[in-house]
Amino acid sequence: MIPADGWFTRAQYGAEASQAAFLIVQHAADLPTRKALLPRLRPLAERGEIDGGDYARLYDRTIIWDGGRQRYGTQFNCVDGRIQPQPLEDPARVEDLRAALRMPQTYADALKAHAGRAC
Repeated sequence: MIPADGWFTRAQYGAEASQAAFLIVQHAADLPTRKALLPRLRPLAERGEIDGGDYARLYDRTIIWDGGRQRYGTQFNCVDGRIQPQPLEDPARVEDLRAALRMPQTYADALKAHAGRAC
């Protein structure tokens, strides 16, 4: 169902369709499918043709499921009844990586938003 030209960009399909496609892939696609899509989607996210936050969440979830550490700091889990961030690949670069994708919230703000929250 993926378009022949690569993906559901905002300009061609609209923001709602683009995000819906990400949600379907993130929640329903298998790991090999997600891994295959990531190289195709990264340049689109960097150019703003798709939502950078959607790409970041898909990337982080895929890498974590594959046994790695998240890059963009979008994934949290429950530890001892509290929400905790998943380990980062490069904590010193996370803010710059998020900014490169035009993510509206910094990692520091994401941490504050989840601080002390029960799960």
